[in-house]
Amino acid sequence: MAINKDVYKEFEDVVGAENISDDPAIKAAYRSPDITVVLPGNTEEVAAVIKLCNKHKIPYKAQSTGWLLFAPTYDFIYLDLRRMNRIIEINEKNMYAVVEPYVISAELQGELFKRGM
Repeated sequence: MAINKDVYKEFEDVVGAENISDDPAIKAAYRSPDITVVLPGNTEEVAAVIKLCNKHKIPYKAQSTGWLLFAPTYDFIYLDLRRMNRIIEINEKNMYAVVEPYVISAELQGELFKRGM
């Protein structure tokens, strides 16, 4: 994605330099040459990234553990949620769990099994 350096820096300030890339090798791994990859680590960072996208009128697509199926588009922020992989809470009494988007069911099932659930 051809975002200017000042806008790139705004995103970098939110997620940190190690969690944003427009490097061609990284973009090739995501199979799209016209993206900037951003990896937020929590909901506050997701909200801040989306606010910046709206401010600068940059489209975005979020990806968690499922399939990211969409028609080919160009010039967008690829919001990769892989850093958001924590189990926040397991409530044994009420039988529910609060998880972040990148928690896979096998990981959650393993934690539930440890608790006899």
